[in-house]
Amino acid sequence: MPNFISEGQIEKAIINLLTTKFSWRHMDCFTAEPENLNDGSNRANKSEVVLLDILKERVQKLNPRLPESVIEEGISKLTARRYAMSPVLANREAYDFIRDGVPLEYENSKGKKQQTRVKIIDFNN
Repeated sequence: MPNFISEGQIEKAIINLLTTKFSWRHMDCFTAEPENLNDGSNRANKSEVVLLDILKERVQKLNPRLPESVIEEGISKLTARRYAMSPVLANREAYDFIRDGVPLEYENSKGKKQQTRVKIIDFNN
């Protein structure tokens, strides 16, 4: 009989690697009843895949000089539904935002237009 590794075993191994080697946090949001939202994620429904409160907190720490409104716009642009795009283009756009930051233009405190990128992940740390 062939040796078989299940999807669950692969998932557990990856979670173990990310939490032990890279200090990532892990949250098990499983509930026996799918309608039960008391899973610690603060999601409005189970179809939401982004934990917005955690994302916003981390993006603010990564972009301390940007106004909150710019950070919120960047998160909104990152998490926007891309129904009109092909899956390949939608994934490419999200990937580019994660890799390079979300490009935005905003008016700074002196009233001048300023271009920036809202960083999503700190790849150096």
